[in-house]
Amino acid sequence: MLLSICIPTHHGRAAELQVALDSILSQLSHDLRDEVEICVSDNASQDRTAAVVGGFHERLGDRVAYRRTTVDRGFTENLVAVVEMATADHCWLFGSDDAIADGGLRGVVELISRHPGVTGATLNRSIVDHEDLENGWSDPPGALPSEPETEHVYLSAEEAFRNCAFLQDYMSAQIVHRDRFLAAVAALGPEGLARAQNFPHVAILGRMIKRDPAWLWYPHQVVRKTVGTTSLESDSSHRFDKYQIMVVRQRAKVWGELFGRNSPLWKAVMRRAYFYGVDARSIRYYKAQPNHSLSGDLLLLASMTREFYWLRDFWRGSLPVLLVPYPLVRPARALRERLRRAPLTSPKV
Repeated sequence: MLLSICIPTHHGRAAELQVALDSILSQLSHDLRDEVEICVSDNASQDRTAAVVGGFHERLGDRVAYRRTTVDRGFTENLVAVVEMATADHCWLFGSDDAIADGGLRGVVELISRHPGVTGATLNRSIVDHEDLENGWSDPPGALPSEPETEHVYLSAEEAFRNCAFLQDYMSAQIVHRDRFLAAVAALGPEGLARAQNFPHVAILGRMIKRDPAWLWYPHQVVRKTVGTTSLESDSSHRFDKYQIMVVRQRAKVWGELFGRNSPLWKAVMRRAYFYGVDARSIRYYKAQPNHSLSGDLLLLASMTREFYWLRDFWRGSLPVLLVPYPLVRPARALRERLRRAPLTSPKV
């Protein structure tokens, strides 16, 4: 067995899990069936998850392993549990609401065959909306490694961190060496995992790289990240500003423990995070949401200044927008959009 596809799932994901498993089954050609297994750890779901997995077990037999807990034990324990279920040397950590792009499974199997000794790999992805699965888009260049179109094996922890750390919060694009993953879990212990909060996998991957550098970047978009399937996107009462603050703070904390807060490496990864979700355009978007508030203005200003005060682009780009009261942001965006769409006319003589 070469590869275990490890899927932690939870209640409310049965339909999405069906899509994820379909994307695997459609690519399991005869020569790949002996190389791949599917492990699903079900975090106390009350929907059709067991029936969905059972249907695939009928077709694939022991190539599908399934366990379900009777109580919700949280994401961290569920993630560790699904890796413990695996029998292959390498595990593809996979979200139950994502899918493998056409040809992606063979590409990953061949990647691991070429590099059996690596600690892990970060894979390129495309992004699609759950209501339009045919038309995807790519990450901006600033989010990708320095040579994104070339397959790399980074042999130093610094190289791997600098190029891949920002992308490692997206679980479905990560391949890990099973034993090294579990060794990192043991080294972090319950307290270390708890400190990582919503990003335990980022802490685990970072610990793996620090201990056993040899990390791959795979440039082909083999993962299809589906947006719009989580409570964040579907719950109109959710505060995008608070969510983004949580993401920035928690990633900064995990990366700080790994690299040293305010170290050059920490700043390099945080710079990528800034351009991906804290730049002026993003701040305008958060402030234009109907459930934003003046207290949200203050929270954004305090939180983002604390994390990015050292970055010149923050002072030139984001801070002026952060200082604008939110009631003025939406009319300003609307006016800018009207001006952008207005036809150019020559002055009358």
